[in-house]
Amino acid sequence: MMKIKVTLSFVLLTIILCFSCCSFGKDIPKEVVEDFLSAFKDNDYKTMKSYMADGICYFDMESANESKIAALTLNTIIKNFEYEIKNSNILNDDSAVVEVEMTNIHMYDIMEDSFFEYNERFNKTNEELSEDSTKDMDEEQIIGILENKIKEYEMKEKFKTTVKISLVDVSDSWKVVNDTDMFDGMTGEYVSFISRGLRNFVS
Repeated sequence: MMKIKVTLSFVLLTIILCFSCCSFGKDIPKEVVEDFLSAFKDNDYKTMKSYMADGICYFDMESANESKIAALTLNTIIKNFEYEIKNSNILNDDSAVVEVEMTNIHMYDIMEDSFFEYNERFNKTNEELSEDSTKDMDEEQIIGILENKIKEYEMKEKFKTTVKISLVDVSDSWKVVNDTDMFDGMTGEYVSFISRGLRNFVS
């Protein structure tokens, strides 16, 4: 009887170890999202891309550094970005969803307010210039206004949203699906401003 119990215990232990190996052979979706968002906060865009299913990321600091406005904007976004993972759910072998609450300074309103103020100042001080000339934006003036707006909005209540981040299996690893809503949440709707709000100023 003792031998049977020992044999049974060994079999059960083998089964448990087998399942454990299967479980840990693949990244946990929650940990993948944690690493992905942590890389964003660390300005590590190379790592961010490595977690993307398509290897594409909205952000590239090397390109942003070519524009003072873009660099200021992205640095502000990263500085104010906070997140909390609320839930994680593996739907099947190939897909998973991680729910994340994201908080950031509201970049959509900041950008919109900054460009409106710039346009008002520019039009008042350049009424004698041609229409084409008034559309040429002075980067230094915009940066000055933008910096003041950022300070103003950092004192206000932050923008908060909950985003469901989708992941898919790629070569037995969980990868983040490229999604506009996700990046919009991460950036305080800056992506929305670029795609929609900026048209009001360049059209």
